[in-house]
Amino acid sequence: MIKLQRLRWAAAGIALGVAVATASAAPAQSPDELNVAIILSAGIENGWDGSLIESFERVKAEAPHDLEISWRYSDPLWGDAAGEAMRVARQSG
Repeated sequence: MIKLQRLRWAAAGIALGVAVATASAAPAQSPDELNVAIILSAGIENGWDGSLIESFERVKAEAPHDLEISWRYSDPLWGDAAGEAMRVARQSG
């Protein structure tokens, strides 16, 4: 039950972050590319991480709004190592 509650809070935080990013974006010009850094928890062989990458591939193939989507993913990381990877990805763009 606690894990489900944490997952709900994490989803709410992500939704809030997307809403803030969307609200602060200048409406004059739509983006034409999206670069994503993905921190994997178990590797793409794992069902959860593998389905995430497969979903990105499907969306990329559809090219919604002519958006060019690219990503890179990490080796499996957890805890402090995942946090450090997020900081590095943010700083590197």
